Amino acid sequence: MKNIEQIENELGLEVTAYIRDMSSETERVFLSPIEIKLNTYQAISVEKLEVKETLYHRNLIAHYKNSKSLEPHRKRLGKSITQVKAMKLLYRDYFDYHKSEKQKKKSLYAFLFPRDKQGVIDQTNKKYVSTIDNLLKEVKKNDCFTPALFYDNRSYIKENLSLMSAIVFDFDLLAKKIVMTKEEVFYFVKDKLGVELSIIWDTKTDGNYAGAILIESMSGKPLSVHLYEQILKEMLLKLEGIVDTSCFTANHLFSLPVNSKKTNREIRFYNNRIHSIEDFRYLLNERDKRREMEGESSSISMSNLLDHPAISALYNGEVTGYRNNAAFTLALVFKTLHKSEQECMDYMHSKWYYNVQNGFDHKFTKNELTKCIRHAYSLRYKSFHSDYVEIVTGLRCNIVRVSTYQPTGKHRLGNEHKLRLFFQERGSINSNVSELVQLTGIKTRTLEGLLKKLKESGELQYETKRGRGLKTLYVYNHYLAA
Repeated sequence: MKNIEQIENELGLEVTAYIRDMSSETERVFLSPIEIKLNTYQAISVEKLEVKETLYHRNLIAHYKNSKSLEPHRKRLGKSITQVKAMKLLYRDYFDYHKSEKQKKKSLYAFLFPRDKQGVIDQTNKKYVSTIDNLLKEVKKNDCFTPALFYDNRSYIKENLSLMSAIVFDFDLLAKKIVMTKEEVFYFVKDKLGVELSIIWDTKTDGNYAGAILIESMSGKPLSVHLYEQILKEMLLKLEGIVDTSCFTANHLFSLPVNSKKTNREIRFYNNRIHSIEDFRYLLNERDKRREMEGESSSISMSNLLDHPAISALYNGEVTGYRNNAAFTLALVFKTLHKSEQECMDYMHSKWYYNVQNGFDHKFTKNELTKCIRHAYSLRYKSFHSDYVEIVTGLRCNIVRVSTYQPTGKHRLGNEHKLRLFFQERGSINSNVSELVQLTGIKTRTLEGLLKKLKESGELQYETKRGRGLKTLYVYNHYLAA
């Protein structure tokens, strides 16, 4: 691994001066047709402008790598593979992961994107594919891809994540003014993380690479994605800043692996070892010890709970995804603050509901919101979990525990007593069995038996309505219960 200064010293003043001169911008003055015969154009150089540093670094790195390629041949680590093999290695057979005889219509999607003339990813011309064959047909027309798979072809937001099968790094060496070969990157990662990259390929920016570690498939559920991203954040810290810090997100876009003699791009294969994400949990243990030593974790009082940056963002609807989880978590915050279910409903159905509609390609319905709030206010839950606050806001939530739960003895009661107490508090409720299961925490078959028992004793009156979406009015007879 060498930096720009070391390369300049190795190449010498004469070579670096030539490269610097070639990396300068030249201002040109164009004479008008009147001044030139036969309406032809002529351009003359006036003066040299300042050297473009980024262009100079690119040219310097390219010259250095070319000079090294002319040195006597030695055996290189790994082997070159085709783009087809690289893509099959990254996705394996996961396009068909959820397919079965009963679910033939369900598909998982990968997204591909081209770049415009300025080299910026063109989000408007995205292409989604649901089979490995279609993917291999489309890769030649595009520049970037999502290693993760999604269950919805409308967007590659985290809410639509279904499966992750690789940890991919974007080595942004040019920005750090560092020059490394693929072998040096391979050994650097092995030294820092104790794991070998499976493949490394050149990106479109000369001198930069992308590399992948193959992992067993992980689901796109919030806690799974959170675990994946937390581990990647710790990996980035250990890799000392040579990796683009934004690539820890599970739905990040990466440059496609490409072989090209014209642009000196190559895909290099090293191994097909598949790791478990559990192999990297030690990184989180190290993080927790570090935070404990630095005193990052803290408890927080009830009076200033909403002043915490992450809680405040959640309260204001500034969420990055997983709106169902965000609604449920905020409802638990209200519950922790001793706010009634109705107060929670009033706030979240007004200002908060409309705030979380922005930046998403599909609507979060009020029916979904109501279910989340009712679920949070059931007897199952005492307080919110800081991990979920961090998942939905993307902000560090270092609250150890906030619990203002006051034991009432309800959770120690038998199911029959618990259900009787539930109806006593409400008097009547328009609901169905599935909702009552969520609200009471009693299992379905047990609940159905208890409802029948209370009805036979005359304590509970109801007539079951059958049909999708229909609800039953349950009326509790306080006189008979007494």
